[in-house]
Amino acid sequence: MKVSYAQNAEDVVLWRALGHVSDGFWVDIGAAWPVEDSVTKFFSERGWRGVNVEPNPALHAMLVADRERDVNLACAIADRNGTMSLQMVNDTGLSTLDGDLGGSYRRDGREVTSIEVPVFTLAELLSTHVPDGQEIHFLKIDVEGFEGPVIAGNDWTVRRPWVVVVEATRPTSQEVTVDWEPMVLGAGYHYVYGDGLNRYYVDDAHPELDDAFAWPPNVFDGFITAAHLAAEERASAHEVRAIEAEHRITVAEAEAERLHAELAWTRTEWDATSAKLDAVYATTMKAQRDLGHLTSEIAERDRTIAALLAGRQGLEQQLAALAADAAHHRARAAELEQHALNLERHIGAMYASTSWRVARPVRVLGLLRTDPKAVVARLLRRSPATTPTAGAGAAAPALGGTPNPSADANGGREQIGGAHAIEDQLERAARRDGQDGG
Repeated sequence: MKVSYAQNAEDVVLWRALGHVSDGFWVDIGAAWPVEDSVTKFFSERGWRGVNVEPNPALHAMLVADRERDVNLACAIADRNGTMSLQMVNDTGLSTLDGDLGGSYRRDGREVTSIEVPVFTLAELLSTHVPDGQEIHFLKIDVEGFEGPVIAGNDWTVRRPWVVVVEATRPTSQEVTVDWEPMVLGAGYHYVYGDGLNRYYVDDAHPELDDAFAWPPNVFDGFITAAHLAAEERASAHEVRAIEAEHRITVAEAEAERLHAELAWTRTEWDATSAKLDAVYATTMKAQRDLGHLTSEIAERDRTIAALLAGRQGLEQQLAALAADAAHHRARAAELEQHALNLERHIGAMYASTSWRVARPVRVLGLLRTDPKAVVARLLRRSPATTPTAGAGAAAPALGGTPNPSADANGGREQIGGAHAIEDQLERAARRDGQDGG
């Protein structure tokens, strides 16, 4: 499907007449926008190129950006070369060199800016910017009421476009203004078609093109307007967005159902988890109470152990003291036992000595003199220890005889003890005798 960008389907009619030309060439006086309302955009998309004249600086910059293969000129076309005042109506295609028209725009309340622009004749433009030998397949003139001077400034005998399209109404109205038409017809062109805005003329040298202008644009041309395409694209975009939105809604509903099921499951899990947490909490509280009791018991046991340890330390100290005392007493007992043994040996030696035996009668006499009954009684008490066969001689050792070496230890010690006693008695008696003698 072909897209018409022109505001009144001019590109549809021109393509019907010139679509058989490859690498065609155009001249567009008053080109305006490179896409919107453009008569040449459709041809540019199909490899054509040309010269675009646009004095409005903003629109010219847009042409430069979009039409790199074209010649884009920031000037105006008139019936002379020089400069003129352009009555520029911003953001519109109404800019004009017609001062009276600019004044009417101001009176209508439009914002009009006047700028000086260079101007050239159409003949000068074509001779300068159209290569030698290059056919001009169509010339479009749309200069907002200044078409007459543009047409007057061309040498129609030198550069002859195949088709000429000229805006034929007063700007912003349907009032037909064709006072310039005699110049076109007189230059060897004939009128072939009017679309209510423009009039189309074909070079008399190309009558084969006339039939292409017999009908207005129609369904058989296979075109849609750019506005229609944009509307379709917007509709398609809206439809896509609607489908996407519907899909998002479907996905959201499915997600909502999933979340609802997940929420129900989560609530069930939450209830079960809450019950478990309650049980764990109860167990924890019991464990804390038990722990408190155990802590108290442990503290009490620690105090008991500390007391026992303290008592044990005291007992150990007492035991150590008792052990020291016992060691001391054992040492003392050993010393005494050794001393007793020494004394026994000394006494035994004394009793066995000759002097002891020689002095025995004296000791006995002294004892008998002082306490004869005691001596007799002691001798009588010791008599059972003597042997029956010994007779009177057996008692002699008790009175100072020589000890029997074969006697057992106990008998020896009793004899020694008895002798000691008798000796002590004898000594005490001797002392008393001495005192009496003195």
